[in-house]
Amino acid sequence: MSYSNLWLGHSEIDFSNVNEKGEVSLVTADSYLSNIQYIVDIHVPKDEIPSLVTGNVGVMYTTSGDDFTDPDTDERGNVRVYQELNGYSLTFGAGALSRDYEATFRGLYTQQVNGGADDITLTSASAKLTSSDPVGSDSIKVPFNTVGPASNLLPSAIPRAISAQMQGFASDENLLRLVAAANSYNNLMTFPLLGSLEKDNSNVSAMHEEIRGKTVDPEFDAGSVKSILGHDDLDNKDRLVSSVSPGHLIVAALFNVYPPRADGTANTHVVDNNIDMSGTGAEPSRLWKRVNQADLTGDGRTDLGDFLMLNNTSAIDEEIVLQYVLRTKMTLIARDGSTQLNSTKKSPNNDDAAANEVHILYNIRFDH
Repeated sequence: MSYSNLWLGHSEIDFSNVNEKGEVSLVTADSYLSNIQYIVDIHVPKDEIPSLVTGNVGVMYTTSGDDFTDPDTDERGNVRVYQELNGYSLTFGAGALSRDYEATFRGLYTQQVNGGADDITLTSASAKLTSSDPVGSDSIKVPFNTVGPASNLLPSAIPRAISAQMQGFASDENLLRLVAAANSYNNLMTFPLLGSLEKDNSNVSAMHEEIRGKTVDPEFDAGSVKSILGHDDLDNKDRLVSSVSPGHLIVAALFNVYPPRADGTANTHVVDNNIDMSGTGAEPSRLWKRVNQADLTGDGRTDLGDFLMLNNTSAIDEEIVLQYVLRTKMTLIARDGSTQLNSTKKSPNNDDAAANEVHILYNIRFDH
């Protein structure tokens, strides 16, 4: 077979530049949170984010194997957040929030602090969840005369707020300890440790279990970055933490601020040149890492695809803050075991809180 090759010549065309996706404006319940009077800041190092986000959460430009199927004006609709493994997307160990990080109190805590209040030492004998279930084998000294920053300050947040809000206690943070039976008072401190008995004395709730949110199935598609960060429910003051996947929010927020850029000429590993493309951990200082893609899309692929996970967050400027509100109320029961004495006054003192309800805002701040 012979060929008649007829060269047509060439043309020079520079196509319109590819523009990086715009940043999504975050939706939050600011008007509600700004009214809360008891505020706790927990200070967590930024470099712990990748290890705390569990379940292999990452971002990928795909929906069922097809990219860019739903273009949108905010240009975040095509970036999906996926979780490879079943379970929770954020995991703090039992007691870690108190043991491993300093806390600072703000709001009414700073106005009602009692400089003469003694520390309380919790031991395996003095703070049991049940008759045979101690908080831990090591003693924990909880300071009550400071607003921090301080280690093991976190367990004092609930009893101090409840005491100050108790009717007739003149906003004294420590009067409750003078009239309360020790084990029932200590139970208020163990919420950020192994947990606290609830009112029915059978169920135990722990802070690290509350803030981890919901569990999901493997290969879970959490939705686009745009839908996660701009969802209408994000400004719902009554939204339950049990309906949320905190790790998905963290990954979406960091993608929003620091989109992946593989600029080999740049010298920063956070804003530019911020992806370890090797799949082998060859660039441990970079913010994102390209990983072996699990069968997330049903096509059986296990090669290096477009799935990115957090790698190293130690150098990010952005401060990620997880905001969790505990709503609680308390009644002091007389020694006869049935007569109700004092009850808590609501805080904040507006329609945000139900009768006798005290709201405490916990900010888990990745700030250093």
